[in-house]
Amino acid sequence: KKEREAFILKVKRMEDDAAALRAKVAKFEDLQDRRSPEFQRTNSAIARREAELREANASVAEHQKRVQNLEWEVAKLKGKVKSANDALEKNERSRQDGSLHHDLAIKQRDEQIAAN
Repeated sequence: KKEREAFILKVKRMEDDAAALRAKVAKFEDLQDRRSPEFQRTNSAIARREAELREANASVAEHQKRVQNLEWEVAKLKGKVKSANDALEKNERSRQDGSLHHDLAIKQRDEQIAAN
């Protein structure tokens, strides 16, 4: 009798397991049915997420392009600053050289006046 009861319990558990599996299969089939509300909700959520990702990617690409443009502009400005600094240094050297020549000419003139 115990064996029979154990067998009946085992069969009952198997029937319960089979019912649970049938419910899972039904849900899976429902998800596969494009007309089902569950499929429509899932599909809509996926489509929204894909649209968000496309928008985010476009935004990232736009920002990357802006960064590249700014980097190019900074490089161009650095070049202009270097050119301006070089010109200032050249002018300063030229001014100093001119001042030295002027001082030398005055010294030579003073020496000539003193000698005469």
